Amino acid sequence: MNTKNIGIVSELKIMSELVSKGIVVSQPYGDNAPYDFIIDINGDLLKIQIKTAEKLKSDSMKISLCKRVGAKRLGRELYSSLEIDAVIAYSREENEFYFINLHDYKDVQEFVIRPKRFIKSKNNNIHIAEEFTMKKKLFNELH
Repeated sequence: MNTKNIGIVSELKIMSELVSKGIVVSQPYGDNAPYDFIIDINGDLLKIQIKTAEKLKSDSMKISLCKRVGAKRLGRELYSSLEIDAVIAYSREENEFYFINLHDYKDVQEFVIRPKRFIKSKNNNIHIAEEFTMKKKLFNELH
């Protein structure tokens, strides 16, 4: 499967999960918006960028918090807080959704998560995956 189709699958999986939980999802027309969705959480609107978590060899997953720029989209640039509020990433291997609030990670290009059982030391660059699941970070706020 090519990267475009992988991204489409992630968008559809995330949209389906959000809608199944009663969250209103709006999608901009065309490809010119910096965000993929706007979600409505009890009247609060959040601009969401969808990503696919990349499995690493070390039982970790990497989530890009950058956008691709340039004619061939080879450059990378951080999103501004005016462009998006959060990233939701889908892991195909884990069939799990992760929610990262960009206001907490403004200057981070890549967000690395790992199951708690594999974290041996306090490394500020590796985060416990379970703490960033969409269920924990987003759905618990609804109830």
